[in-house]
Amino acid sequence: MQEKFERSTMQNLSLIDNKKKNILLIDDDSTLLIYLKNIISKKIDNINIKTINNPKTALQYINSSSFDLIILDVNMPTIDGYQLCQIIKESKKTNNTSIIFVTANNDTLSINKAFQCGAIDYITKPFINDELIARVAVHLKTRLYHDFIIQQNRQLQISEKKYRNILQNNPLGIIETDLNGNILYRNSKFSEIITEKNINNLNDFYYKEDNPTINIITFIQQQFKENKKNVVELILKNKNKQIENIIKTHWTKVPKTKKYIVTLQDITKQRQLEDQMQ
Repeated sequence: MQEKFERSTMQNLSLIDNKKKNILLIDDDSTLLIYLKNIISKKIDNINIKTINNPKTALQYINSSSFDLIILDVNMPTIDGYQLCQIIKESKKTNNTSIIFVTANNDTLSINKAFQCGAIDYITKPFINDELIARVAVHLKTRLYHDFIIQQNRQLQISEKKYRNILQNNPLGIIETDLNGNILYRNSKFSEIITEKNINNLNDFYYKEDNPTINIITFIQQQFKENKKNVVELILKNKNKQIENIIKTHWTKVPKTKKYIVTLQDITKQRQLEDQMQ
């Protein structure tokens, strides 16, 4: 499952640059809007650019559409750029939208105010075309990767939930342990097999009845190192030192993690029958 997820991740990463990017340009100067649209569309591929010269109209459009990046001016009638930026950032629907200011205001106060409102960049007029294009390209890619990571995290959470459901409903007892044998997860079947509630580490079991000093985890690690069998019978004794369970365990080391997955099958009755027949 992990390998499948990683393969899917790499395939999706390769598609990021080819994804259509949506940009909204807002400025009361229609001439500048046309100029910005032309220079951006010529240098950046796979983009869809919408231009609006009225901030109130822009606000209505933003609420009904989705944009990867908004570029806007500060000095506009009815609603200035700062107010518009704040409104966008206060809305749950649009607060993740990236915003760049392109404006003639080049004083420190104006620049600080823009960033306080939630802008990710501030470009002053007159700007150098190549610099503006470079910044727009970087922020678009950053936004796309941000969205991608969120999407992958959601998929991973769904996959993790499915994975947990499979473990929980498995007819075998299943546990996850760290490399020291500490039990990190146990399914309901494990709790049916092992009724002792204080089992928190697999070293609470014995590997062999006649040699209770053997450290199970050390033994298992040696088995993996020597490419030997990873099926081991363990013994659990009660407080009176009587055998409570004989458990057949199958060990799997989870790749790229510091965990073992261990399946458990109670073979106590089977071993008791074998002993009676001898």
